[in-house]
Amino acid sequence: MRWTSAVLGLLLAGTQLVGTPAPVRHVLYDGGSFYPRVVRLADGRLLASTTTVIDDNGVGIIEASDDGGHTFHQLAEIHDPTAANGGQIGYAALYVLPSRVGDYPAGTVLWAATTGWGAPAASRTSRQRLWASTDLGRAWRFVSDIAVSPNQYDTWEPSLTVAADGELVAFYSDETDKAHHDQKLVQVRSTD
Repeated sequence: MRWTSAVLGLLLAGTQLVGTPAPVRHVLYDGGSFYPRVVRLADGRLLASTTTVIDDNGVGIIEASDDGGHTFHQLAEIHDPTAANGGQIGYAALYVLPSRVGDYPAGTVLWAATTGWGAPAASRTSRQRLWASTDLGRAWRFVSDIAVSPNQYDTWEPSLTVAADGELVAFYSDETDKAHHDQKLVQVRSTD
């Protein structure tokens, strides 16, 4: 009975594959990039972000899709001065506010990224940087540093959400307390 079930399962699995076209793959960003993130906007469009290096400067790339993700076109580049001259940028998060937070209405797109880890250890200060777009990803404005490392050790990988009490919550990985912890998860909040 087990053998019959196994053969039947393989035949059915094979049948599902026969005649099914292979998925069409498209490049999100043509160039070296990492940490892609995608969100759906209220109008149904998809907004995507990646990070890359252009002329030794870390850059955030924002792209949009009007056809459900089949194709994307570039909307904006975020040039963070703390990612310039080899400072690096990456580990980004993309988030759409579901409700008003401070002066930002629901639908505001937030982008947070880690910068600065590429600098030499003696001058390194990694940061979690927050940017906002109130026009669905076309233009971006720097908001604030979520966190700044107090030493040469890094902070990484911001993630955003809005808590039940309406505060903006940022989580990030923190390696700055090497004497006690290799890495810890930190939560910080903002009402403005």
